[in-house]
Amino acid sequence: MTVMAKHKTEKYLVPLSDVHNDDVQQMLDAKKLNHKECVMYRTVSNEFPQDQAFDYDMIVLFTPAGVESLLKNFPDFKQGDTRLACFGPATKKAMEDAGLRCDLSAPTPEAKSMTAAIELYLENEKK
Repeated sequence: MTVMAKHKTEKYLVPLSDVHNDDVQQMLDAKKLNHKECVMYRTVSNEFPQDQAFDYDMIVLFTPAGVESLLKNFPDFKQGDTRLACFGPATKKAMEDAGLRCDLSAPTPEAKSMTAAIELYLENEKK
């Protein structure tokens, strides 16, 4: 953002998903940068065959749309011992609103990435 703010006369194209929030737009507006958003890709649910075994130790969800997809594909999903990880506060809220337990999340002060959060979680589980 610092570099972009130094070039206020430039025009910026901001590629977005069809499912997005306005954080980037608000940040660019706050810096009075000339920008245009455009939807460049769509977020779609992966269709799972009905006969596919559901045997996962952990499911990692990165967007609220991922939570919707999980529940759409597996409407009778019971979390049980399956660990659910989420990235970002919006995804965590979507999980909680759906009655799911978030076992680990990122980013946090200790784990800036999902990879780091999972590694930290697994280390703590060994203890």
